[in-house]
Parts: sequence; structure tokens; C-alpha cells
Amino acid sequence: MNSNVFHHPFRRIIFPVHVTRKTGTAELKQEKGTQGKENGLFVAYPADRRDLLLALLIEGVENDGGSRYAVNTAKRIFTSFR
Repeated sequence: MNSNVFHHPFRRIIFPVHVTRKTGTAELKQEKGTQGKENGLFVAYPADRRDLLLALLIEGVENDGGSRYAVNTAKRIFTSFR
């Protein structure tokens, strides 16, 4: 698998560097069976720089595709280090 290509459910996102990564979405509810707010999570590090770790939590992403917003933000950050 090419580790700089991230296959997100909405689209393919190509990172400028090879990264090891994990996404997540946390849904916050007042009670079971109701809609809640969502936080998008993304943790990654460049495969060749294990001393650099990026961890993002973006609040209120329920209308932005969950972790997709965090993934795109991480891509912009990794691009700036290139």
C-alpha cells in the first residue's frame, strides 16, 4: 500500500509525504438515540520522521464529513513542512 495515499470514504487524499495515520470520529450526545455534535480526529507521523507526531481534534464537524476536515487540515500542515 502506498502510505501517502489516504482512501477516505468521500475521496482519495494524497499527502505530500508518506505517513502512518489513524482517523476517528467522536460523537457527543446528551442521551441515547439523539443527534449529537461530532469531533473529527486524525493522528499521523511521517514514515521517515518518527520524532514528529501530529494529532488533531477538530470540533463540530458533523456537517463536514467527520474526520475528513481533520485529514485535510493535516495535509496542509504536512505540505508546509515539505
